[in-house]
Amino acid sequence: MLQPQTAALLARLRQSRRVREGCLTGAAGCLTHLSTESGQAHPFASTQDAKAWVARFVVWYNTEHRHSAIRFVTPEARHFGLDAALLAQRHQVYQRARARHPERWSRDTRDWTPAGPVRLNPSPEAQELQRIG
Repeated sequence: MLQPQTAALLARLRQSRRVREGCLTGAAGCLTHLSTESGQAHPFASTQDAKAWVARFVVWYNTEHRHSAIRFVTPEARHFGLDAALLAQRHQVYQRARARHPERWSRDTRDWTPAGPVRLNPSPEAQELQRIG
């Protein structure tokens, strides 16, 4: 059985034959992301085509796309606890690069510590607290 959000999405796709705004269910991300990745909306010939496309997108989004909010690791790496090792390795790469060519660095290297808890739609208060630390 489809989640209510997914059913609504598919109904809208049937009507408009293109992806516009709205959210996919869970951690799959926002449909606005779908059109911004390629710079265009995606027409679908059928509901089955839309479902197949969304399924491929969700796999890509969760297993390949590196998210800035979680320090450029994939949601899959984060979910399975692989992010700390990946980020430690990146930190070492940056430290070696900085040691080899300090003239290329005017500031500290990027923060590669694992990101703390992440929310899909944080409140404005939570965003402000995160901003000011």
